[in-house]
Amino acid sequence: MEPPAIEIKNLSYRYEDGTKGLNHVTLDIQKGESIALLGPNGAGKSTLLQCIPHILKPTKGEIKVLGQKVQDNESWVRRKVSIVFQDPHDQLFMPTVFEDVAFGPMQLEICNKNSINEVVRESLKKVGLMGKEEKGSHDLSFGQKKRIAVATVLSMNPEIVLLDEPVSNLDPGARENMIELLQQIDKTKIIASNDIEMVLQTCNKAIILQNGELKNQGPAKELLTDNQLLKQYGLRVPSIIKALGKEGLKHLK
Repeated sequence: MEPPAIEIKNLSYRYEDGTKGLNHVTLDIQKGESIALLGPNGAGKSTLLQCIPHILKPTKGEIKVLGQKVQDNESWVRRKVSIVFQDPHDQLFMPTVFEDVAFGPMQLEICNKNSINEVVRESLKKVGLMGKEEKGSHDLSFGQKKRIAVATVLSMNPEIVLLDEPVSNLDPGARENMIELLQQIDKTKIIASNDIEMVLQTCNKAIILQNGELKNQGPAKELLTDNQLLKQYGLRVPSIIKALGKEGLKHLK
């Protein structure tokens, strides 16, 4: 039987100052699922994302990616799993967009100098930013930087994409562009966000964290149209759902 995309068992993480980031989280994510991680600030969403490829090393527990233990196969896992950080400035550091998008596949030796032009071109096409190759990231809008950050991940052709707050701090137009892009990424996705409307448009399953613990999980359209449940975990009830309940879903793309 084919293994899950990600298996997390009894995962705990403590920061250096002793703060508990995650506490005994157990979770399976199947191939092809689009998962939303939700919870109030400090719930452990970003910590969990960064533990999966061992950017942060768990204190306890085990993570498997596609059946392989991460701790035994970190370099292999980082070819299969890529993360888009909340702040694109953490991802974009090369002089030009071309070099930023080319950096990952060249470092991982996914492609050579003869094929990198096509890889960059296709990655920028997917995020709607062809023609920006010679621009510096400082010349781009914040929304464009966010999409270039996604392109740096797509260029490595991972099987699993992790995204931390992909629509945070975006104006309405840039937010809609990002939602359309997220809908088009045909891979296993885990998205950390408290933007309920975006989650309902991009994810089929939701997981709620609080104080580093997994509190609830289930189909996104069931959990995230439950006003009382959202309030219980300090999540904002979208006005359209507050007013119309589950009928509000009909107004979402």
